[in-house]
Amino acid sequence: MILKTIAVGPLQTNCYVIGCPETFQGAVIDPGWDASTILAQAKDAGLTIQYVLNTHAHWDHIGANADVLAATDAQLAIHPNELPLLHQNGGASMFGVSAPRSPEPDMLLEAGQALQIGQIHLQVLFTPGIQQDTSVSTRRRRVSSLTVTCSFATASVAVTCPAVATLC
Repeated sequence: MILKTIAVGPLQTNCYVIGCPETFQGAVIDPGWDASTILAQAKDAGLTIQYVLNTHAHWDHIGANADVLAATDAQLAIHPNELPLLHQNGGASMFGVSAPRSPEPDMLLEAGQALQIGQIHLQVLFTPGIQQDTSVSTRRRRVSSLTVTCSFATASVAVTCPAVATLC
């Protein structure tokens, strides 16, 4: 799996660009800021972005949604319980921050839902955490006799695979 971790914005929030090395289809997880940097990483990896996945709707996770979506043919996906905060611009004004508004999601993530990015199979899990209601996308794969599940996002949409086992 192609994996790029990019610290973006004033809080240096982790954004992930993931992709399938066979099909070069990809996704951006939590594009909080710096769309040009995120898009450059995707381009450098040769990825066509299918999805923008938000782990939750805090402003530092959604701030570049509009710009990334405008530059790609991607679909925006988020848990439905995050919609009120998404509509409040992620609470940016509470922190004195001016952040761009996010477009409406194309897809609402539900527990058990499957997503596919090339040959990468993701499953959405419901994992309340940083927000009251959040979700996680995971990928599990058997490595020898060990099943590896690594989540790499702070709260809700995460991807797992053997390639990032060392991050666990």
